[in-house]
Amino acid sequence: MTNGISRPAPHISRPDGAEVVHRGPVFTAHQWHQTLQDGSVRTFESLTRKDTVLVLPVTQDRNLILIEEAQPSARTVLHAIGGGVEPGETALQAAERELAEECGLRAGRYQLWWAWQPVNKIDWAVYVYLATDLSTTEAGPEFDPGEKVRPQTFPLSSLTDFTLLDQLEDRELEYLIGLTATMPQRFANIRTALSW
Repeated sequence: MTNGISRPAPHISRPDGAEVVHRGPVFTAHQWHQTLQDGSVRTFESLTRKDTVLVLPVTQDRNLILIEEAQPSARTVLHAIGGGVEPGETALQAAERELAEECGLRAGRYQLWWAWQPVNKIDWAVYVYLATDLSTTEAGPEFDPGEKVRPQTFPLSSLTDFTLLDQLEDRELEYLIGLTATMPQRFANIRTALSW
């Protein structure tokens, strides 16, 4: 559990004796032998990676802050504030750190919107937080070398009217926007969280 939130369970159950066959900067690959229903044995595999947080800061005038980012030899993209949950850090602590690093902001209130495992064969949880009651940090944003980052504001309604989809380069947020359209109760959670 992280801050009272149960980590979403992975889709695939990996046995304790699974062998690590690769450990890279992003993914760790596991393999194991599994006996099938007919008695034959097959090699199964899955990946793990750091969990991710996405932070959706909402201003007092109900605007959503997203990040426009340019890196060397890559096109400029629009995405949610976020990043990996570091070892020893809770999802909420990661959300607080990412908001400070990418926008130079702190939030007086965080509301978990949703947490899920987006990929079947990857043990990887994604947590999405709404952040309100915003104020600036003393330190300001902290960018990685070579990064050019600029916060952009959009009407909060952009989350449900699909106007952002052409501009976004953020699969997790795009997925959540799609679910919001097909599962209106998810947007009702936002309305409640923001006291609409």
